[in-house]
Amino acid sequence: VWNSAGLGFTMSQSLSFTSSQYVLKDVKISNFEGSHNLSSISFDFCNGRPSSSGTAGANLVQNVVLDNLYLHDDNGPAEGCDEGLRQDSILLNSRLIREGGCASGTGTIAVILGRSKNLAIVNSIFTDVPNTASPDQGGIDFEFGNEQTKLRGLYIAENAGPGVELLAIYPAPNENSSIEISSSSFVNNGKANRGGYLGGVNQLGNQIIPSGVIRDNLHAEPQGFLVTADGGTFNSFTQTNNRAASSISSSAKEFSSTQGTGGWSYQSGNGSSWQNMVFDTMNDLWTVSSATVPQVKRFEQHPGVGADQAARVWTAGSAGTISIRGRVLKSDISGGDGITAKITKNGTVIWGPQNVAFNDQSGFDANVDNVAVNATDVIRFEVSSGSSGNNTYDQTSWSPMIGYIGTGGGSSPNLWDFNAGLEGW
Repeated sequence: VWNSAGLGFTMSQSLSFTSSQYVLKDVKISNFEGSHNLSSISFDFCNGRPSSSGTAGANLVQNVVLDNLYLHDDNGPAEGCDEGLRQDSILLNSRLIREGGCASGTGTIAVILGRSKNLAIVNSIFTDVPNTASPDQGGIDFEFGNEQTKLRGLYIAENAGPGVELLAIYPAPNENSSIEISSSSFVNNGKANRGGYLGGVNQLGNQIIPSGVIRDNLHAEPQGFLVTADGGTFNSFTQTNNRAASSISSSAKEFSSTQGTGGWSYQSGNGSSWQNMVFDTMNDLWTVSSATVPQVKRFEQHPGVGADQAARVWTAGSAGTISIRGRVLKSDISGGDGITAKITKNGTVIWGPQNVAFNDQSGFDANVDNVAVNATDVIRFEVSSGSSGNNTYDQTSWSPMIGYIGTGGGSSPNLWDFNAGLEGW
């Protein structure tokens, strides 16, 4: 075992493997809490070195689901060759808070990714990585060899280092390519103000420049949204509709046992009227008093039977123009006939209705721009059962975010260039 972990998956670094072989496949880890570990969950195969077959090893982990993780205050030094999830896997509905709490000469990070392919990280929170005077100190690090990896519907905020770090410090064939960062929110990252490790998304190094798309994100980043260092550039990324906001509200971050906290509340509807839900302290969710569904959790919503809807509700605190970001997909893909999602403003549909198939764990962007609101206007994020009214297996992942867009916010990429390099820091 190269590194200690609360839950670790590893193999011999000298083990040979072919492109058709795997170490871990068809596994789900859910409702898992980890704290005060070096790493709470580690996929650590140490196979950055070439195998005898010459394959990079992105296939070693296949179809693994990490759902409803709560990883916090892990405080071991992150030395070694920890790597991330691999092929066709997903992390969703999860909180990673105050990770990387000890100083490390090789850097600290909430999640380090290496050798991943077609991995999705969706509808999750990455916040408050502390300042230990280490390199990095951010939310998610694309270290090397990641391909077609997707970050969707994330809230990344208040980290000592950059929200997302895209490294180009290794020679070919270790490039990070076809990366997607979309429908997410970035708030006040780079708090330690440590040279080179700043901003919402940081591209550091110029060996093999990362590529992909950065689109439809909200950002309130004093040091800049897209920041380069040590010769980096975002020239290989397509950038569209990334909007500066004066403030951003995250439904998952501000989830509370009190109606109205942060402007968010929780309701059930019967097709003609809405009523407030009550909070179930034991299960940390909102529901109706007489049944377990409809319900609303921190990251999820589950409708009732027939017309019984579950809604996460945001009430505007002041007048202005808002943008809405998020992604809606199925959490439970065991069966059923899918769900229908829509966004309404004061009862009028402004997005959707969108049908989501029972087994769709990719889902749809639920983004809306240029919505004028007055104080007390109500935005509802509504989930109802499928066309037959059957609500079995209808747990739905959706953690919307709302930003007030200031004058001139528009679609500016808010690009900074930090040219001093890292060696002098």
